[in-house]
Formats: sequence, C-alpha cells, structure tokens
Amino acid sequence: MQQLVIIPTYNEVESIEILLTRILKHIRNVDLLVVDGGSSDGTSEAVARIEKLQPRVNLISEGVKRGLGKAYLAGFSWGLARNYQRIIEMDADLTHRVQDLFKLLEVNSNMVIGSRWIVCCDIENWSRPRELLSRFASKYVQFMLRLNVSDATSGFRTFSSELLRRIDLNSIRSEGYTFQIEMVRAA
Repeated sequence: MQQLVIIPTYNEVESIEILLTRILKHIRNVDLLVVDGGSSDGTSEAVARIEKLQPRVNLISEGVKRGLGKAYLAGFSWGLARNYQRIIEMDADLTHRVQDLFKLLEVNSNMVIGSRWIVCCDIENWSRPRELLSRFASKYVQFMLRLNVSDATSGFRTFSSELLRRIDLNSIRSEGYTFQIEMVRAA
C-alpha cells in the first residue's frame, strides 16, 4: 500500500532532520512530504539536502506562511495526484513519536486519530498551559459539535485516499489549527 506522511513546517530546522532520519530508519513503507511555509531558519534548505539523497523524501516549499490548513491541503492534493492510498498527518516538532506512527499504520480505517488524551501516555515537549488549552479545546469541540472523537484537535492522524476524495477539500476554509476540527467534521 502506498502511504504518504505529510509534515508541515515553519522554522523547524532543529527538529526536521531528526524526525526525517527517524522515520526513514524505522518505517520503510512510507514516503515523506514536507510542506514548508516560508521558514526563515533554513528548514527548507535542510529538507532539500535530504531530498537529494533520499528518494522517499519530497519537499513543497511554499515560500510564504499560509497556515497549517493550507499546508495540509497542498499535501493532500500532491498525495492524491500520485495515488497514495493512505495519507498521514504528523507534526515536525517531535511531539509525535515515530513508534506511535507504527500504531496508526496498523489500523486499517478511513480515518484514525492519534489521541493525546489516552490514560497511558504523557505528551513530550509541551508546557502545562499548552496541554491544558488543548485538553479544554478538545472537550469543548466534542461537546459543541457533538463529535464522538476524544481529540479533534490532534495533528497526528491518517486518512484513506477514498475518504479524502469524498470530502470537498475546496470547501475547507480553516488555515490554522481549527483545520483539524473542520476535517473531523467533514469526515
């Protein structure tokens, strides 16, 4: 099965090489697409160097910061045009563990969300205020939109290409983190 991991970046030079190296080393059955939103710290250049050496790594350099939602939509279009059967969202800041990517890939479903709010786990690299805000937002969205999803704001998820083709991606308007909520609702 052709699988694509989309990683949006904006000034992630300190983490992107680590993340790409870990995925390339431990997960053989995925290709990687970094969508860079005009980073000024050399992120795009670092990815371009890896892209030249690794055929599984691809880069879209947008030149300007258009937002998380636009980055993912560009990645979805790129992946669907190349007939990937599964498309995965993953953050560049090392908050998602590569070993958990295995778990997401094991589940064969139209959409799988890697929840941060399961009992067994802690979130790495997050401040307490960021965690509390995210927990509150997830509960609020779950209640207000009546979504049966424990973590609608998670940026660690998979979509089948079949599901993405059924969603009118041109109707998705969110550019920031609300993009994740809008995609859950659309799905």
